[in-house]
Amino acid sequence: MPIKEVNFQSLIRGEGPFAWPRGEEKKICQSRIINLDLNSILKCHETNGQIVFPVLEWIKKLCQIHTYPNGIDWTLCLTLHGEINWSQSVINFTENFLKENFEREEIFKDSCENFLGDELFRKLTSDADIDLSSWDWTSQQKYLMVFVPKYILKLVHTDGWKINTEYNLRYGGEDGKAPMVSWIMKFELDPINAAKPDKIYRESLVTILERIGIINKDGNIEF
Repeated sequence: MPIKEVNFQSLIRGEGPFAWPRGEEKKICQSRIINLDLNSILKCHETNGQIVFPVLEWIKKLCQIHTYPNGIDWTLCLTLHGEINWSQSVINFTENFLKENFEREEIFKDSCENFLGDELFRKLTSDADIDLSSWDWTSQQKYLMVFVPKYILKLVHTDGWKINTEYNLRYGGEDGKAPMVSWIMKFELDPINAAKPDKIYRESLVTILERIGIINKDGNIEF
């Protein structure tokens, strides 16, 4: 399998819906394995009252590119810095987004509480604004490990894409190394249930925290 290293933002033609890759660029974007090893935090911008995470919008665009003409299942390897540097309005948006499923999806709520721990989960579910900048790196990594796959799922499930989060990992954050978060996510087009996006959403949601792990100093995964 050929490996191509490219400037991905230019390749995907940004996060907007008006410019799309064509020809050879489109073929690259339809690869069955795409590795976004990004040496940056998860950035966000607010435009006309809309909160946009460009990297996550790229992934939505990749799903749309993989849909036509024949529907190609694919795997995403995504790596980001595990630090959070958002405005309070963005933090509030992500907090409310994470809490959205807790009342109606008990399994997801319980898995989040178990993963985050009592203190972080209490902060997340309280009525007070959370201050992510005051959280230590491990806590920020954990927040991203829940938020990122859930938000990607929100962006793509209505188009019939089911996601199996095969690995949800963190590493670094000590010995002078930057904290990092990394995922391997399998995207499967589910045409049978495309008319039942809530079913796709619920089935994908439970996989987010099934394979949580830490990559240790030796490069091994500890679950």
